[in-house]
Amino acid sequence: MSDPKTTPVARMQAEGRNPGDGGETGAPDSAALHPGYGEELTALPLSELVDLVVDKIAGQKPDDMPYVGLEHITKESPWLRGWGNSKDSISTNGVFRRGDILFGKLRPNLRKSVQAPFDGFSSTDILILRPKDGFDSRFVGKVFQLDHVFREAEKTSIGTGMPRTNWRAFKQLRVFTPCAEEQRRIAEILDTLDNAIQKTEQLIAKLKQIKQGLLHDLLTRGIDENGQLRDPIAHPEQFKDSVVGRIPLSWEVAAIGTVGDVVTGATPPSSAPDSWGELYPFVTPGEIHDGTISRAERSVSEKGLPFVRIIPAGTTLVVCIGSTLGKTAQTSEDCATNQQINAVIPHEIYDANYVYHAISAHIYQLFRIAGLQAVPIVNKSQFSGLLIPLAPPEEQSRIAQVVKVQDDRIQAEFTCLRKLNTMKEGLMHDLLTGKVRVTSISGASSK
Repeated sequence: MSDPKTTPVARMQAEGRNPGDGGETGAPDSAALHPGYGEELTALPLSELVDLVVDKIAGQKPDDMPYVGLEHITKESPWLRGWGNSKDSISTNGVFRRGDILFGKLRPNLRKSVQAPFDGFSSTDILILRPKDGFDSRFVGKVFQLDHVFREAEKTSIGTGMPRTNWRAFKQLRVFTPCAEEQRRIAEILDTLDNAIQKTEQLIAKLKQIKQGLLHDLLTRGIDENGQLRDPIAHPEQFKDSVVGRIPLSWEVAAIGTVGDVVTGATPPSSAPDSWGELYPFVTPGEIHDGTISRAERSVSEKGLPFVRIIPAGTTLVVCIGSTLGKTAQTSEDCATNQQINAVIPHEIYDANYVYHAISAHIYQLFRIAGLQAVPIVNKSQFSGLLIPLAPPEEQSRIAQVVKVQDDRIQAEFTCLRKLNTMKEGLMHDLLTGKVRVTSISGASSK
């Protein structure tokens, strides 16, 4: 670690310059930088924390090096979602080192910034920023994930349709810059939270994989009266062939349209603006994520009811038009949907949760029907003809209950993840703007 007396902050102070007062540059004082800054806090422009790396490589590249494009960086995440191989990129690339910050240059509103965990090559749509000596590189990496840093990148970007970060303007943003020791402590605190978040995300991914395997077994083998999965190897006589694969003898194959009422959504016309209010959530494909429905952006008013069909809680929703074809979710409250979504309202004799899981597991049929079209679409009639395995009603309930236990565990981990992310968001703002000093936290914890 660098001696705190030799850091850029210390050197500027030794020269009689206050890094927070703007010096001769005419920059605003530290109190005006961002909510949370105090007059006594040290602040430096981004250009004092990092160097812009302009090294490039063209033509043939070593085929054993990783390549990082914008598609490999997740929005507002400190981790890469993956990477490619350098031999697959034939264009000119940037050259980065482990510890460099890869900041999304193209469309900065996507808020992509990550610290490289290895050496490699990157798309030229990514700014490569190398932390300068004297600063904790982990601290600097987290600075470039701050909300107001992303907002400044958007504000100073150039272009309209495909805006790009303007480093010449962006680099002038001043950020809180404590001494090296406080930088290290801040980085350690946030790293601890990041590690907890990553482990929770990994656990959720593992639980989802387990659920998928469980669903496959439940929807092909079922659960007998004793609560056990049937064994197709030990007791092949208990199974039969069907158009959806091997299923228990007592099961049937049914078209979705015979299991429930199929309803295609509708949108109130623009000529009736008073159709919108706060009565029923209006769900669109954009609100369907990984089997769940996020809070709808709009709701239907009483005057909008003639234009829509209200569907009850427990209904299965399936996107049947567009690039998100096949997305499914189950409603937890009464709502309406737009015309891109077909809803299945199960008849009373069927378990609504079982119907949802059976449709989700056999949604591949939707892609076969849609085929290769510029805008994939499956109409109501085609959708109603999709086939699912149908267990006897009492067995449907047993299967749904087993899945619920797994869903509850996944949901508990999601709740934990949301709490960790909320905690991280608050700590990043407090610690990386100087609103809360690590020294005060340490002092309080030692008492």
